[in-house]
Order: sequence, then structure tokens, then C-alpha cells
Amino acid sequence: MSQPAADATGAGAPIHLLIVDDEPLICEEIVCFLRTRGFSAEAFDTPESVLARLQQAPEVTVLLTDIQMPGMDGLALAERAGAARSEATALEVVLLTGHAEAEDTFAMPDGRPMQVVRKPARLRLLADTLRQAHEAALARRRSAGQSQEAA
Repeated sequence: MSQPAADATGAGAPIHLLIVDDEPLICEEIVCFLRTRGFSAEAFDTPESVLARLQQAPEVTVLLTDIQMPGMDGLALAERAGAARSEATALEVVLLTGHAEAEDTFAMPDGRPMQVVRKPARLRLLADTLRQAHEAALARRRSAGQSQEAA
């Protein structure tokens, strides 16, 4: 099955996302499910490996990260990943956690809220959340492109 052609903003392309969790079985399950839904998903077991991949992959629009990991936690990863990207290559972060409470909210340093998916994740809800994050990243990229054209 061929993928639809993408325009300059990435619309029509598969949703490129990176997943990081220190529990490999969780990553494997999520990646397998998302690939059957047309996502382009890569799994990583350390935040450092994700940061290295993000430098090489401007097409990635979404980062799904566990909050609690040894070493760098998901919140620190989100901050570093967001700081490394311009609006032209905007990245949305979705947090995955088994420990957050319903009233917990998390935001990027610029104040944009991050969506939270609680473990155990309902995979259809997770896919919907990731699609919404992808659309938000594309909107930010389009806005950056329009701003550059106007300048």
C-alpha cells in the first residue's frame, strides 16, 4: 500500500513519531499497534538516543515519552527536545505515565500544555491523542511558514 504524497507542511504524510520508555515491552506494543494504523513509529529506550534521532529527523512531529525514566525524565526530555526545534520543525510532546493524577497538568517552557496519556494506555485513545498532537505540530509549522513568507 503506497503512502499519500505529502505537501510542504507534511499534510498527507504518515505521522512520524518517536517513542521512549524504559520498558521495552510497552514500546514494542505501542509501535506494533501504531504501525497497523499507518503511523511511522520508532521506539527508543533512552532519552539521549531520542535527542540524537531528533537532530536527524525534522519530519518527526510527535514525541511520546514516559515521564519516569532513569537518568533524564520525560519532562526534562520534553524541554530539551522542544528547545532544539524551531517552529518550522515544530514538535509536540505527549507524556505517558502510570503515576500522574487526573488533575496533574504539564506544560512546555513556553506555556503550551502537553497532553498526558495514563498507563495502561487504551491504544485507540492513544492513537487519537497522537493524531491531535501531529495536527497541532503541523499547524505550528504552517504558521511559521506563513510568518516567514510575510517577512
